[in-house]
Amino acid sequence: MRDRRPDQAVTRQALKRVRRLKKASSASDDSAQAKLSEWEDEFLDGLEERLNTYGSAFADPNLGDEEEALSIRQAGKLREVGRKVRRQKKRAKADDTAKTDGDRLRSDGKKHGKTGKSGNRAMKKSDLKRTPLKRKTPLRRGPKTESR
Repeated sequence: MRDRRPDQAVTRQALKRVRRLKKASSASDDSAQAKLSEWEDEFLDGLEERLNTYGSAFADPNLGDEEEALSIRQAGKLREVGRKVRRQKKRAKADDTAKTDGDRLRSDGKKHGKTGKSGNRAMKKSDLKRTPLKRKTPLRRGPKTESR
């Protein structure tokens, strides 16, 4: 069986993705830090170690393309962890913004809501009035047939 070693550029690209996720998850700013589970941290460490050692993170050719550095499932899990990190960072940023906007006072001394403006509120489904759709053209009926 031949030695399965993918292209170095593919390996570097996979390593860059793993390192970027690790860096984002261990950011120095606690408010924007994405917290990964212990398993996810070990998964990223294992991927990085195997990519550095072997150039690929999987050995069985049935698990993915021979030219790829990650198996299909590893790549999927890496995308999933990436989504989690981005989502948590986005929430942390939104929370920080909401905290600063929520502290504004109106002219009468009362605090604004989450939007920071008076009178603005999110519309609810119950606020929307449902009206039936109007047809642009009348319904077409087929030609009249006479019954004999």
